[in-house]
Amino acid sequence: MKKITLLLAAFLCVQVPKVAAQMNVVAESEAFPEYQSGHLKVLSMKNKETALLHFNTKNDIDWKMYDSEHKLKFEKKIDPKTPYKMKGGKIMGIFESADGYITAIYSSVHHRVPSLHRLVLDPATGTVKQDEIISTLKRVSFWDGYAMAFGGVPLPEFYMNLDEATGCYATALYNTFESDRNKRIQVIHYNNSNKEIARAYYQSPKNGYKYLTFLDMATIGSKEVVVSVTGRNTKISGGDMSGVLLMGSLKPGANAFNLQKINYNNGRPSKIKAALTRYNQHTGDIYLLTLESAGQKKKMLQFRSQLSIVDKDWKISSRMITTKKIQELATKHYKTNNAFIAMPQSLSVNEDGSFSILFEEQRIVTYVSSSGGGPVSFSGRAGGGTGVNYGVKKRTECFISDVGVQHYDNEGKELNAYYIPKSHHLGTYIPKYMYRAKDQQSGVLLRQGFQFKSFAYVPTGTNGYVLFNDVERNQKKVDKKRKVTTIQNIDDSEAFMFDLSGPSGMPARQQVFPGDSRRAQSLGLFNGSDYNAAQKLMTVVVTQPRKKDARTNTKVVWLSVQ
Repeated sequence: MKKITLLLAAFLCVQVPKVAAQMNVVAESEAFPEYQSGHLKVLSMKNKETALLHFNTKNDIDWKMYDSEHKLKFEKKIDPKTPYKMKGGKIMGIFESADGYITAIYSSVHHRVPSLHRLVLDPATGTVKQDEIISTLKRVSFWDGYAMAFGGVPLPEFYMNLDEATGCYATALYNTFESDRNKRIQVIHYNNSNKEIARAYYQSPKNGYKYLTFLDMATIGSKEVVVSVTGRNTKISGGDMSGVLLMGSLKPGANAFNLQKINYNNGRPSKIKAALTRYNQHTGDIYLLTLESAGQKKKMLQFRSQLSIVDKDWKISSRMITTKKIQELATKHYKTNNAFIAMPQSLSVNEDGSFSILFEEQRIVTYVSSSGGGPVSFSGRAGGGTGVNYGVKKRTECFISDVGVQHYDNEGKELNAYYIPKSHHLGTYIPKYMYRAKDQQSGVLLRQGFQFKSFAYVPTGTNGYVLFNDVERNQKKVDKKRKVTTIQNIDDSEAFMFDLSGPSGMPARQQVFPGDSRRAQSLGLFNGSDYNAAQKLMTVVVTQPRKKDARTNTKVVWLSVQ
């Protein structure tokens, strides 16, 4: 974002006012410079204190700590023993562990060796309690890189999942270059004091599948970890090429997984691109939401989704998930067919045991020019992956558009549905499948203003709120049944919320931070925010991009949520 200059007093004179009746500003911090690169996470703690951690591009960490009265307690820099490197690394999770400590799990690559790090901070004293490497993968050789680039072999990777209710978590080591099919995926279960509970490899059922692909996992306190994978074979390896969808349970002290096959309706598990595994602590059910590629239609890649519900006794019911209700809302409003072509981005368990599936359109456009410099043409499609391209020169860009939310009761019955038009341009940056679900425990990557795009969901009882940054004139376009303006430069945007407490339909937007002038427009860094359900408090970093003194255009704001 562009930095402009102005007097310090100009910003300090502007107070972030109250929002609509459902959300009210409780407090705001003093202003500080905007973070424009690196990785950021806000953490709302049980004792009502707040941590803001910024992993910056200089390989150190900015740590701001606010007390229970929302006043700055201290601010310091941390230099980890092994620096966090943006290139090849990522933040896995930042959360509160036992005794009020803050645990950060992140990966990094040093000398082509992927490593997983654990940093434990004490907010009471401002000290580092632990700083260690907890896992490593094999060194990636030149030939391994060749296999990834041309052979379709996935990148060796770490995964992590947190049980927010208890602070227990699990990590997974995905060793894609391991020759032993029964040692490619290793899962480690930790309690909320970072002590190991169980460790095991994910075995191939009866040794029948050469390739096991990690999908996702859910940590259920210190009780168990449930991991979903697909098994498949190739023509060369023989066997079942349609693949199998599996869910495995790892319990304390066990050295192997208890595997269960998941029925896959009308599809091929080998075509699954991504999945979410979630635990509903209110019902004891486990949800497995999968996303499968389903061919092309009118030059657009098609996808379908399946939801499997596993109860306490491991009885499994599976069904295909559609956006029919959301599609009907979109078609009724715009009077056109195929107005809503979206993929699931997240599954959120609500406070009353119901759950919601969040959808977002994702359109990839490939602009192609002939080698002779002829006119530019393009082909569009929904989803991620590679489209069909012609010519020598090409440029691929991504648009993330309309949002849909489908509520379900605690037995999986469809309730209300909501449709919200929007359009954000991400340029050449293409998010991974189900990317929104991955940001919830790790925070947000700060990248050329893209962090202010997409959307966030806040569950509240049987209802919820969708929040994103947009331009005010888009509400008038929606009212006139016209397509909304695509947001490219976020300087003109501001924060809006959409209340999903009413019946099915298109909820009206409400300004989150109303201002008296364009200079007072505020952007919410919603993807890096934190909602504390017990305290009914949402903590979000707010930036005012039109402040001429960019050194003081950002604050932490605490919102009460009704």
